[in-house]
Amino acid sequence: MARIYVASSWRNDNQQQIVNLIRSHGHQVYDFRHPDDAPNNYRWDEIDPEWKKWDITQYMSALSHPIAEVGFNNGLKAMTDADICVLLLPCGKSAHAQAGFMAGQGKKVVAAMMQTQEAELMYKLFDKVVTTPKELIAYLDSLDHKPKEFQVLNLVLENTYYDMILHKTKKEEYREIKPYWTKRLFSLSPEINVNATEIRKENGYETRNGKGNGNEKIMDNKTRNRNGKGKEKETSHYIPDRMLKEWEEKGIHISTLITDGTIIPKPYTHICFRRGYTNTPLFVEMMGIHVGYGKTKWGAPKHEEVFILQLGDITSI
Repeated sequence: MARIYVASSWRNDNQQQIVNLIRSHGHQVYDFRHPDDAPNNYRWDEIDPEWKKWDITQYMSALSHPIAEVGFNNGLKAMTDADICVLLLPCGKSAHAQAGFMAGQGKKVVAAMMQTQEAELMYKLFDKVVTTPKELIAYLDSLDHKPKEFQVLNLVLENTYYDMILHKTKKEEYREIKPYWTKRLFSLSPEINVNATEIRKENGYETRNGKGNGNEKIMDNKTRNRNGKGKEKETSHYIPDRMLKEWEEKGIHISTLITDGTIIPKPYTHICFRRGYTNTPLFVEMMGIHVGYGKTKWGAPKHEEVFILQLGDITSI
């Protein structure tokens, strides 16, 4: 099952039909008209019925309106969580911006052109262009989205929250937006170069001979887990403390760093929860991570943004 974001237009009459078709083939689809865990996505006329007459000053002011903020955050969360973007044509500027963002995040993007329209050369930038529903489904079904190996995030929980997850009444886990959790949950974009020696020394380890280019992996006693099997520390794309300090001093919000691709979520596929420090594991699919305000009944602090880890099905690995 792939997680698919359909980027389209309110005016596209085929949007709902395509969403339902993709779902019928077992895929999970974000429908901006009917988001699953959020109120209906915004429309400009909810802010001002006369929005089409705005000048540039009114437009800039509306971008900060609470309704616009909710709509933007809902869309960003869905794009971050998805594996694939289907750009369902015809559509407008927002859908094209969404497709470009997801392509920049390394996700698959397919342009679905199912009716005659003006030719566009730059759709060649995307992974696929299809012209029929059958061709779209065949392409989506051909993509293998099973990870080559499991990547597990180990977390310890209080009894109350452990039981809520076990009984499927808690769908999110939260972690503070602190340097420790930023470095544990995110990596630096591979496009950003940092000094390899700096990373090795800051992270507390070197190669066995004290040399190397910073891409080597080594194992020490602290990285061994309970069953004695080693887990490797990885130096590549580690976020240096000096960068975290610099971002904080400049007042750069963590969500900005995620949005512009400076940092990217680590490829965790599952979370292993433990009740306190017991040996009984509870494996849960990790469906995505974003920044926002959580639910206090699930353990989130009041009036404070946190890292939100979306939980999927309980499984075994």
